[in-house]
Amino acid sequence: MRRTSVCSVILGTALAVAAFSNVLAQGRSANDGVYTAEQAKRGEMVYTDMCAACHDPMLIGGVGPALTGKDFFTAWKEMSVGDLFTKIKTEMPLTAPGTLTPDQAADVVSYILSFNKFPAGSTALGTDPAPLKEVKITEPKSASRGTVPSGGLSADARAFLPGASHEVSKTVALGGSAHR
Repeated sequence: MRRTSVCSVILGTALAVAAFSNVLAQGRSANDGVYTAEQAKRGEMVYTDMCAACHDPMLIGGVGPALTGKDFFTAWKEMSVGDLFTKIKTEMPLTAPGTLTPDQAADVVSYILSFNKFPAGSTALGTDPAPLKEVKITEPKSASRGTVPSGGLSADARAFLPGASHEVSKTVALGGSAHR
């Protein structure tokens, strides 16, 4: 009887370990709260200073590619947070590659994730790219990713957002006002 109990415990433990290993093998994603809200706030400041000139203040792209929306997810769907971190840390900003500190790069990645509606967590995004390679960039669970908070923008600023009337944009660009 004792031998049967010991075998049952060993078999049960082995099955539990196997099941847990399968869960770990599936990996983490950016939906798992891999950065903190504080990091995203710091990242927004770095992004504004170092990235917005090429990628646009609303991350929609310009000289550099979009960091939000369909284009971003198409480009990064097979990549990891570690890949994004490494690209930002080693190749950005374009005018001075590799000048961001590891903490600044992690903060910018956090801001990009936050802007794309990935949830914040309680643990800060690390600066070692190796474990970040295990965190996949997937579609965020939130359906409202990449939306532009137009309520806080002036009518002149909204004139340049995607979908704005060409005539309104042209009026503003020529020095007029969208308030007509």
